[in-house]
Amino acid sequence: MASYEALLDYNERIFLPENTFDDAFDSCRREHEVAHRYSESRLLRLYLIRGLPHKALPIALSVLERDPYSEAASTAIAEVSLLQGNVVAARSQLARYLETIRRELGVDPSRSALRLWKRIERAG
Repeated sequence: MASYEALLDYNERIFLPENTFDDAFDSCRREHEVAHRYSESRLLRLYLIRGLPHKALPIALSVLERDPYSEAASTAIAEVSLLQGNVVAARSQLARYLETIRRELGVDPSRSALRLWKRIERAG
């Protein structure tokens, strides 16, 4: 986890701010962003596996701010709420996500999202 935290800290730095409008660095910026997103996603999962919801939540919120369709972030927020005993917040978060992907993307929920929904329902 410490390695991903260090990598995430490094990737959060602004990439070549003096060349923001220079197209020559677009491919480097994309690689930088992909590495940043991968680090966030992996660290988010590790925090949840290790039972560290207080560390998982800020990352999930950051991901969701950039990508409102992120299943990993939405389900992580619901899982954190469930871990904290807030079943209403967990249900609300996951319901909002499921409705969004169905309505706006026309996509059915994944099996893992449905399993989480069942866990929330059993808890409530």
